[in-house]
Amino acid sequence: MKNYYIKSLILLIFFILCCIESMAEIPSQDILKQLEKRLLEKPDCLPYCADNSIMKVLIRPDRLKINMTVHAAEDTIIPLPAVDGEWLPDQVMLNTSMAKGLRKDDHKQLWIYVQKGIHTIRLTGSLPDRHQVHLPLSLKPRYIQTDCVGWDIQGIGKDGQVADSLQLKRQEQHISKQLYNKNNLIPPFFHVQRILYISLQWHVITKVTRKTPDDQPVSVEIPLLPGESIITNRIQVKTNKALVTMKARQSTVEWQSVIEKVPTIHLKAPDTDQWVETWILDADTKQHVSFDGIPVIHHQNAQGRHRPTWCPWPGEIVNIHFSKLETVPGKNMTIEKVQLDWYPGLRFHQATLTMNLRVSMGQTHTVILPEHSIVQNVYMNRQSLPVIPEVKHIELPLEPGNHQVEIRWHQQNSFLFLFRFPQINIGTDAVNISMNLHLAKNSWILWAGGPQMGPVVLFWSSVIVIAIVAFALGYIKWSPLKTWQWFLLGLGLTQIDVLEAIVVVGWFLAFYYRKQYIMPDSRWFFNFRQLGLIVWTIAALYLIYIAIHSGLLGIPNMQISGNGSSWTFLSWYQDRIADKLPEPWILFLPLYVFRIIMLIWALWMAQSLIQWIRWMWGSFSKGGIWRKKVLVTETQ
Repeated sequence: MKNYYIKSLILLIFFILCCIESMAEIPSQDILKQLEKRLLEKPDCLPYCADNSIMKVLIRPDRLKINMTVHAAEDTIIPLPAVDGEWLPDQVMLNTSMAKGLRKDDHKQLWIYVQKGIHTIRLTGSLPDRHQVHLPLSLKPRYIQTDCVGWDIQGIGKDGQVADSLQLKRQEQHISKQLYNKNNLIPPFFHVQRILYISLQWHVITKVTRKTPDDQPVSVEIPLLPGESIITNRIQVKTNKALVTMKARQSTVEWQSVIEKVPTIHLKAPDTDQWVETWILDADTKQHVSFDGIPVIHHQNAQGRHRPTWCPWPGEIVNIHFSKLETVPGKNMTIEKVQLDWYPGLRFHQATLTMNLRVSMGQTHTVILPEHSIVQNVYMNRQSLPVIPEVKHIELPLEPGNHQVEIRWHQQNSFLFLFRFPQINIGTDAVNISMNLHLAKNSWILWAGGPQMGPVVLFWSSVIVIAIVAFALGYIKWSPLKTWQWFLLGLGLTQIDVLEAIVVVGWFLAFYYRKQYIMPDSRWFFNFRQLGLIVWTIAALYLIYIAIHSGLLGIPNMQISGNGSSWTFLSWYQDRIADKLPEPWILFLPLYVFRIIMLIWALWMAQSLIQWIRWMWGSFSKGGIWRKKVLVTETQ
């Protein structure tokens, strides 16, 4: 019994040790994921792990045989030229044995599994009782051989290039009456649209659209235009016809081609019942186009662009004639707007010339800038052009169309008190010329000249009026001021409003009237007059202070107006010029000169006010300053 327990214990220990050893041999989760990733890793050759080097197609009236030589770099599956609903082989041989790894994809195309290496695949089967058979070539062969009896094959170019599919079409003499009656379905019908683009390069875009149901693959041969060469790769050409192949569920095929430049393009609708055509002409405006034949059904498209459209019946003809546009005597460039902005500075000026041009013929236009100009930038349609700073002749390459040109340059400052716009030659006549002068706030403008529509300094006309008024007031016997005093007072008061200046002048006349004419004995009327003179005096002294303040600290009011001008912005406008821009000018002094003159006037005004106020006080106090109420006492 004791030995039995010992043996059981030994057996249990041995079982536990075995379990522990087995658990240690199970790999971790990370190792399992790495092994799974390595196992499912795709080959580096995908999707080109197989190549179809040679393909031989043998076609007989009722049978089809295809031999393929395939090179596989890895174990993979390859598509075969067989689709359920079109043609399926009765037998598929892989090398020397029957193929086993066959399957169909979602599009019902047959695939085969091949191992790494070189293989020979043979497909053999009966052809269906149909007019056409479509064979997809998902794996295109590098070289193809055909042997056809009773069938025509499409999809192989003259140079041996193979399309995406082969189209087998039964020859007419091999179509039996029973086969014709069996497949008496609606024949395929197409719409062919040709758009002729006539510009620097002539090209045609052709679009073939299937109008019948697209449940079956079809093919059609579309004749090319005279001198047309297709540049789209996937379209095969045979005997000057485009071989158009459409798969099932495919309704359109489009290609692009170039066409020879000829004086006349002859368009003729083919005599066929397989399609109808639409011709659209899209020509630019660089040449004259005329046509004869059937009438145009549409002259413009939905966007309003001139695109003549024809829809011919079979056999109808349209001849499109091209010729160069005859030149009309006159200029081929118009400058619709010119604007010159000038910014004077201490050492040099900055200038910007902007022009809006309309050009009908490509050319080079020259703009001549002033002497000693340093070109900074030249922009055409917001695109910078290369410039040489020291060259004043600016060459502008102009193409037909509208252009906006902007030229910026620096000009040396050679003016002291007289500024004149330098001479600028824009090369041809122009309209709507604007000349703008942007001044800093340190100039005292005395006079301006230039085109009639421009700024005018009205200050000098005010000076003439002031001189006439001062002369008139000075020769009146009761005038308190002399002629020259009235004139100097009026010059200073030009810095305030005209009505405010009249208040100051009336102030002197009111005190003179007070001195000469004593009011009636009415106490209320006398006191009211005295109070009015006091208020008038306060207002006049305040207005004189405003005039002095404006002259010493403000801006000189030279009464500049005209074409939106001010004391810092002067603008001239001229409707038409020959080739040179106008040369407006201004006469100016530094602003501190005006400040000094106003300071002298203010000192003279202060000295004169002492004498005038003394005279005014005598006039104000004559006959009493204020009348009080007199109390009368009755006597018994």
